[in-house]
Amino acid sequence: MARPSYKPNKRVPEGTTKAVLAHLYSEAGGAEQVAFVLGLGPARVYQLRDEGTLTLDDAARLTMVSGSAVIAEYLATLAGGVFVPVDAAEGEISDLVASYAETSGDVLSKSVSALGDGMICEREWGPLASEIDAAIRILVAARQKITPGSK
Repeated sequence: MARPSYKPNKRVPEGTTKAVLAHLYSEAGGAEQVAFVLGLGPARVYQLRDEGTLTLDDAARLTMVSGSAVIAEYLATLAGGVFVPVDAAEGEISDLVASYAETSGDVLSKSVSALGDGMICEREWGPLASEIDAAIRILVAARQKITPGSK
């Protein structure tokens, strides 16, 4: 029986664990860098990606060295949510809350306007999603400031 040829650039279905790991490997500097960080051989690194069996600890280590959010996004989606990264916010909680009130008011107004015809079209969705994410970031930054042990 003939052995199938190796195809390193074959298409990986989006949304699969293998695709997420391929993205993480890319953001971590490629398979050789991943092998170095994890202390594994390149063949084993490819095998873990292809099987989708990288451990959570190893994924966390790669996330720390790469700064990649792909694993967080994937897990948030599996849990029925959305991952929205938040930068450390400067300023007082009262300023953040005031900024959130202004930003979310704008987003609500634009949402109501976009829904005037009963649906939000693709042209409207992109900018609106970005503005919703910005409002979420402000609110979460305020929430982080009131979390015990946070700065």
